[in-house]
Amino acid sequence: MAENRNLLSSKKDKNKDLLSSKRIETPHPTAPYQAKNSKNNVNNKTTTARISYNVLNRANALITMGHFSSFSDLVDRLLTDYEDDYLNDDEKREQEVMIQTYELQQKYSTKKKNK
Repeated sequence: MAENRNLLSSKKDKNKDLLSSKRIETPHPTAPYQAKNSKNNVNNKTTTARISYNVLNRANALITMGHFSSFSDLVDRLLTDYEDDYLNDDEKREQEVMIQTYELQQKYSTKKKNK
């Protein structure tokens, strides 16, 4: 019986060590997400997008909390994660062709406006 008590007390001591505040490490805050420059970065100008106030408030809260440095970085991260997780290789190629088409249209419309 004495052996059982010793085993129980040693287990309790180990559990106390695991739960000790001295042993708990505080996570270091991570730097806010910053978008990588895209390969086909034709136009760095900004534009507007219509979103609901609910979405705007949620996004602003994440930005204010320091998780993202801008709304653009937040959207870039969401799009990148979605593309990586849900698009298959064929869809990624199709998306790349569509992006190139949109960028050519923007480039053409910019040249046309400048004439």
